[in-house]
Parts: sequence; C-alpha cells; structure tokens
Amino acid sequence: MSAFKAALGLCGMSIAEASEFLGVSEPMLKHYSAGTRQPPHEVLAMLARLFDQIVEVSEHSLDVFERDEITPDAVQTIAIREHGSPLPAPALNSVVAIFIMTRMLDDD
Repeated sequence: MSAFKAALGLCGMSIAEASEFLGVSEPMLKHYSAGTRQPPHEVLAMLARLFDQIVEVSEHSLDVFERDEITPDAVQTIAIREHGSPLPAPALNSVVAIFIMTRMLDDD
C-alpha cells in the first residue's frame, strides 16, 4: 500500500471522494494510490491539512460530547466554528471513529 493510499484511508476518503475534494482526476489518484506516480506537494499538503483538521475536531469533540451524543451534524458544527469551513462528509466518519475509539480506551 502506498503512503498516499494510507493517507486517503486516514481521512476516510475513497478515490472518487478525494478526486472531488482535491480537484484531481480519478485516474491520476489511482496512480498515486498504486505508487506508480508521486503526488505533487500541494496535493499532499491538502491531505495533511485535512488530517490535521480531523484530529483537532476529534480532540475538541472529546471535550464537548459524551459517547451517545456525537453525531455528524454536531461534529460539522465544531469543524465550522473551529476552522471556518465544513469537513468533507467522509472525513466526518473519521472524526466519529477517532472519537469512539478514544472514548472506548478512556472507559478501560
């Protein structure tokens, strides 16, 4: 697995979703994912910023929500308030997954 493909997975994005978010064609993203081409710095930087936003919103959510209170809409509200822009829909799932896993660890 290429580092690019792993980064997409951490951000919760499929090739099609990443194509829309990054503004890069699906065939080119498939090359990046397969490791046959290297993505440009700008594309990697966009993914890095998205991942950073996912982590920050996840951490903030831990301060705000109990396990049964978190919803994608509530997470989106935090993302907009904290970063001034919404998260792409697939990234919301990553935030909720990080939140749930962290809460489970805290309960142990």
